[in-house]
Amino acid sequence: MQLEPVRGGVQARVRTRSLRLLAATVVIVAGLLLAWSLRSASGGASAGAPGSGSIVDGFPLGVRIGPAAEQADASLALQALNSRLASHATIVSAMAYQEDIRLVHPDAQRSGTLTVYLFALADGSYHAAGVYCGVGGCGPVPVYN
Repeated sequence: MQLEPVRGGVQARVRTRSLRLLAATVVIVAGLLLAWSLRSASGGASAGAPGSGSIVDGFPLGVRIGPAAEQADASLALQALNSRLASHATIVSAMAYQEDIRLVHPDAQRSGTLTVYLFALADGSYHAAGVYCGVGGCGPVPVYN
């Protein structure tokens, strides 16, 4: 009985292992890129962070406007948060949203505008506060009504 040589032998096994290692690396890198892009899209908040369509502390979050630091009335939102939660954890980030009144009052309309600020705190919690702007100017809204 004569044995035939194995095709490719050691070289084939090394090539197969190399391809498997390369494929695993590609999958890991793709997963990391996806996680990074989701984190970037959420403004740096974790995947479980509330966003548009959520209700936080009674405030309905509509379309995201942008980072709170870019909003002229952000200090009023901070004033509203501090008046309701005097000893809250350190603020990690804050994002401004349009109010989506339809989430809580489907047939209601509001005169003026309410900007809702979502605060991510160092303890992992999220809290919201608002700033209402109407004919008489703008003011803090610590509790949604």
